[in-house]
Amino acid sequence: MKILSVDVFDLYGDGTLVFKTNVDTPEDKSVQYAWYVKKGDRTIYKGAYGMKPFMAYEIKEPGNYLIKAYALNDSIGQKDKYELFFTADRETSPMLFASKKKGAPAPAPAAVSPHTGRPPKVTHVAGHFWHAAVSGEYPVGSKFAWYIYLNGSTTPLERFSYSEDTECVCRLAEPGSYQVKLSVVSGKKKETSLSEKFTVTA
Repeated sequence: MKILSVDVFDLYGDGTLVFKTNVDTPEDKSVQYAWYVKKGDRTIYKGAYGMKPFMAYEIKEPGNYLIKAYALNDSIGQKDKYELFFTADRETSPMLFASKKKGAPAPAPAAVSPHTGRPPKVTHVAGHFWHAAVSGEYPVGSKFAWYIYLNGSTTPLERFSYSEDTECVCRLAEPGSYQVKLSVVSGKKKETSLSEKFTVTA
């Protein structure tokens, strides 16, 4: 098991980086993936191993970032590492610079309010990869879970467990009509919402 390459790109040009690790055994479901992000001498993100070969991470400022990608297959005792640099500049991440224009007024802090049940927005990233996200402010400690449905089925094709992530990146290879359901838990309150239907073609 070997890492062949790692794709890194800024999804919206605002610092939302998407990582995709490509291994020589992509069909092997035993492989787990993790990523570390360094800026200068500081490790600013250290992720736990998971089964998805992709993830999203938000950087806050321009500059050079070292991405360390790991792949682990405990079943055969193999582990591999791959390193590359990503430069967030005016070409890759223009919105990071726009938000720092001299004299630009600072945005007023938004009031934190309970989730209003707004549906998640789904956009195509590249190839088979799609990005789902929900905007707005949520109470501290809110947890988000994501469910992917295909062709009107009541059983999710894929699910992402509760975490603090207000977005997810998923790989949708099978053609058909999809919807994404978002479940938000804030304290004792739980709400769900559905995205609009979208079509994945071959």
